[in-house]
Amino acid sequence: TGNGYMGVRRSSVLGQRTAGFASTIIYMNAIDEESGFGYKPIFDTMKLILSIKDYGGDTLVPIRYQVFELTKPLAENVLKYDEKRDKDSIAYINCDLSGVYDESKPIFEFTFPKEELNEGPSTMVVSMENTPYSWDYARRLMLIPDNYAEAGSDWDGYGRTDVEAYTDEKKWSEKFYGLYIKPDPKSVPTNLEGAMYSLDLTASGIMLQGRSRNPKDPSMIKDTVGMYYYFCDDESKYNASVVKVEHDYSQGMYGSPSELDAVVIDASKSREERTTVSTCYVEGLGGPSTEIYLTDDFLSELVALETTESGEYSRLGINQCLFTIYVAGADYDWNVTQSRAEELTPLLDKSLTRLGSYLNYNTLSPVIDYDYVYENNYNTEVIYNGYLDRSRGCYTLNLTAHIQKLFNSIRQEDGTYDVTKAEDALRTIYIGTEATAPYVFTESVLQGMPTDERGASVAAPIQIDLTYTLVK
Repeated sequence: TGNGYMGVRRSSVLGQRTAGFASTIIYMNAIDEESGFGYKPIFDTMKLILSIKDYGGDTLVPIRYQVFELTKPLAENVLKYDEKRDKDSIAYINCDLSGVYDESKPIFEFTFPKEELNEGPSTMVVSMENTPYSWDYARRLMLIPDNYAEAGSDWDGYGRTDVEAYTDEKKWSEKFYGLYIKPDPKSVPTNLEGAMYSLDLTASGIMLQGRSRNPKDPSMIKDTVGMYYYFCDDESKYNASVVKVEHDYSQGMYGSPSELDAVVIDASKSREERTTVSTCYVEGLGGPSTEIYLTDDFLSELVALETTESGEYSRLGINQCLFTIYVAGADYDWNVTQSRAEELTPLLDKSLTRLGSYLNYNTLSPVIDYDYVYENNYNTEVIYNGYLDRSRGCYTLNLTAHIQKLFNSIRQEDGTYDVTKAEDALRTIYIGTEATAPYVFTESVLQGMPTDERGASVAAPIQIDLTYTLVK
């Protein structure tokens, strides 16, 4: 995707979310093959270059991060490539980074933003703090050999060991596998929300700063030396990046469990084992999605439309089927919704601009109506809709083709219907983020069933509007 994500964010409802990313790095400057980084180069500091595209939360809350060197390449260890695909930049959520870095050896640490400077998300450069492992990493970047300090070393003093790594990207990728930036959730006080950031990896990276000595008098400084390393270079064939996002529903605000902690949302469990809820949530960055299950009663209602005409009509044709899902606090009555504008506006501001509908959310396999591939390829929009209507406080999903397909699936060869024959794969619709924008910091709070968890009536549960034709 070309994006990296980092930060810690807490919510009394959604719990604690942490994001970090691992990425290759690539040198952005040429160096002189004869002198390299100069004579007996000195490492001064390493800075992190940030190009922030988006953010969510309280961006003035300082968060601590650790930076680790990758000990194995992401390719084939974390990223599993198809042989037919180029080994280029890929980012996805909840990858397993165990075994590709040493958690006991952070090479740098930093705080962003700096509390005393009151920096916000426009900050571009962050000075990182050294650790006991910083010098060894910087030394290798400056091409100083491993035996530089040994008695009888044959090192001539110039930072140019394996200098070809700075001219051959393949050799570079085999020598330096990349970095992993990991947030520390304990650095964010439990009474603060924290923040998460989206970085443009093509404009983000690290900057090494140092000095070189005078060969004739090493006690004197000859020049400053430096090098930029970016996480992604559009011209490189060796880009690779992954995003690691973790959700801990047991950690809400003030150290208390979040509201979702008591909800069983494990996708590996059966539908019967998962918790049925009235208030539904859809969150980006791998957060919760909403599962709608179309019951036997729903299908029986469709069958009844066709069979109550005493045989005059034989087939039901669905012209349009709209699912309208209202944001929490909104009402079927437009006037009531407008009267709640003051309380609804903040909720709408942080809601997703569009919802996607899927048969399999993990693989982003959409219902037939939501053909996002067609939309992207032809720069058009299908009639599915799915956008947030701020004036009504709702999303309208046109699922006509999918519901017709589901209805057709229960028709038997003799013309009768058996609602029990409907497959769960067609009965189940997953409501999630828009397929082309899964990495967002917004979330939608939606009304679902007619009664809430306490048995109280819900103002505007999911509404289904069906327009149909009975065909002779």
